[in-house]
Amino acid sequence: MISRNTNIKAGSQVKNSILFPRAEIGANATVEYAILDKGVEVAEGVVIRGTEDNPIVVKKGQKVTEDIIR
Repeated sequence: MISRNTNIKAGSQVKNSILFPRAEIGANATVEYAILDKGVEVAEGVVIRGTEDNPIVVKKGQKVTEDIIR
């Protein structure tokens, strides 16, 4: 699910995730099995990959600059 006012840059992939308003996904980033709260920013090329049973949760307003993989 991708909410309104969400920006996903070119080359990025979002699968099996929930993106709340004002989420920003940088170019060539990957987001899988994740829940990104309001205003979360994912830097260019970063990988966020949870699992179906254990998704990654990123709290409101955080900036993710390093990979998070489970």
